[in-house]
This record gives sequence, structure tokens and C-alpha cells, in this order.
Amino acid sequence: MKRILITGAYGFLGHHVTKLITERVAPDIVKWRKEDPEYYLELQEKAGIFPIGREHGDLRIKAEVEKLFDYINPTTVFHLAANCGGIKYNQDNPGSLFYDNMMINLNVVEACREHKVKNTVLLRNEVNVNAKIQRCIPER
Repeated sequence: MKRILITGAYGFLGHHVTKLITERVAPDIVKWRKEDPEYYLELQEKAGIFPIGREHGDLRIKAEVEKLFDYINPTTVFHLAANCGGIKYNQDNPGSLFYDNMMINLNVVEACREHKVKNTVLLRNEVNVNAKIQRCIPER
């Protein structure tokens, strides 16, 4: 059976991706309910989908990533996890955000390699802001 690991599954992008994957892989499980622990277990047992968030481990720490991969033994990984926030948070924490996200990405990609994960999808959604910009430029 396929075992799909989705990191960052409770974030802005992750919950949408998890919903789409669930609808495609397990259409009999009607809807993605991220707040329902029984639903989480149902996803694991019936569909082999493992949505994880911060409460499941700190992806900056290699040993915690290895523990997750040993337990789940994924065949596919959708890596969506990141340390990110709004513009102000990103402006105030550029160094720690860069470091955290590098560690998260390196640990997850290395775990995929070590566990011979068949399919790996990496999506990034960090926001980079130039601290010298004085006014906002409207989007078109």
C-alpha cells in the first residue's frame, strides 16, 4: 500500500494539498477535517495518508525526522513544511528563518534519500522581503 507523508499539512498551503490528495487517493473519506483526531487515524489506516504538523515533531532536528520516517516508512513525500510568517515576522527574523528552513529541508530530503522514498515533491512558500523597500507596490 502507498504511504503518503505530507509535511506542513496544517499550514496554509499544506491543508489545501492534503485535502486534494485525500480526495484523489481516498474519495470514500468524505472531507479533510484537520481538527478531528479520529479522522487523522482514519486517514492513516484506510488511505495510508500521514499529514503531519509541528505537533508531530521538529523537522529541524535530524533525529526527530528519522523517527518519523522510521515510523511512517513513506513511499511518497509531499514536503510543504517551513518556518514562515507574515511580512513583519520575516523582516524581523531573516537569519533564523533561513537557518530553520535550510535544516528542515536538508533533514527531510536526506531522510527521503536514506529511506529510498519513491516519489518526493518539494514545494516552497517562504516569503522573501527586501528590508530597504519603503513603500508597498500594489499587485496587479
